[in-house]
Amino acid sequence: TINTLNKFDVWIECTKIQIYYRSSKKNMTKFIDTSLFSMAYRVYGEGENTLVCIHGYGLDASIWEDWIDKMHFNGKIICIDLPFHGHTVSKSNDNLHISIQDAMNCMLALLEKENVPKAIWCGYS
Repeated sequence: TINTLNKFDVWIECTKIQIYYRSSKKNMTKFIDTSLFSMAYRVYGEGENTLVCIHGYGLDASIWEDWIDKMHFNGKIICIDLPFHGHTVSKSNDNLHISIQDAMNCMLALLEKENVPKAIWCGYS
């Protein structure tokens, strides 16, 4: 019930509603299950070249949606929800602290699932 939620929980729920709205405009959210997370991501376009977009702190993959068409990238664009952001969720309450290597391993598993042998990485912080 709403009485048991704090302000942060309500903000997260509002963000999820916004993400679902945005994702319905262009593409559906996909998931990959790793040992630590169920990692959310979206794929736009297709082709041999792949651009992987990483969002900044406190945001999610939907931040890239307005840029997808403006990039004019010849290939596939993958936008990832980093751990603890967007729809990417931890599989355990024990995973509240992860290393950069853990996050990178999740992203590499995602690329393997999408059959991406190499990629161009784009991000900001």
